[in-house]
Formats: sequence, C-alpha cells, structure tokens
Amino acid sequence: AAKEAAQEAAVADAKAEKENKARLAAEAKQLTIEEVAAKEEATIRKAEQAKKKEEQATEEAAAKEKEAMSFAAQGEKKAAKPKAASKAKKTKPAASKSSGPVKASPLARVLAQERDIDIEQVTGTGFKGRVLADDVKAHLS
Repeated sequence: AAKEAAQEAAVADAKAEKENKARLAAEAKQLTIEEVAAKEEATIRKAEQAKKKEEQATEEAAAKEKEAMSFAAQGEKKAAKPKAASKAKKTKPAASKSSGPVKASPLARVLAQERDIDIEQVTGTGFKGRVLADDVKAHLS
C-alpha cells in the first residue's frame, strides 16, 4: 500500500510539474504591452493605406465617368446639329483616301455611326492609315 501511495504521489508530482511547465510556456508566449501596441499601429497603418487606395480608385473612376459623360455630351451636340450640315460634310471628298473600303476598327465604325460621321472623312492614324476610335473622337473636335 505504501508502495502504491508513493507511486501515486510520484505520478501526481510529475503531473503537477508538467502543468507548471505548460503554464510557464504560456506565460512566456504572452505579448508585452509594447508588442500589442506595435501590432495595433501596423494594423491601423494597413487600414489607412487600404482606405487611401480605395479613395484613389474612386477618384479615378469619377474622372473616367466625367470623361465619358463629356464625350457623350459632345456626341449629343453633334447629333443636335442640322442634318443638312452633316450631309454636306459627307459629300466632301477625302484628300488622301485611296479607292476601296476604309480600314477602320469596329469601335471606330460604331462611334462614327452613332455620331453620324462618314468614316471615310476621318483621317486614320493607325497602321497603314487605319481609322481608330481616337481618330473619330478627334474628328469631333
């Protein structure tokens, strides 16, 4: 019986020592106040940077939307002009156009059609004189 009691006491002591080591290890892992403050500051900085990026993206989107609205307004002004003026413009011969169909990007053709512009009257700046969307936009001004 004494032997069993001694074994139980030894097991209990080993268990207590193991728990004590685990507690000490957990305490060693606890962060100091300075470390917590530094982590919070880093988190705040990251959040501020993300907010700045979001604001920049919003500003860029607003600028693009404003540009698109301006371009749309130019198209509306062009469409509001009398048809006779636009038809007269269509009848002008192109100075440096060769015979055959005009080479133009699909977007340039759509923009020209929407704004009632004869694609043959637009000077192309693309490869081999191809008419680009920017050429149609420039033709409006």
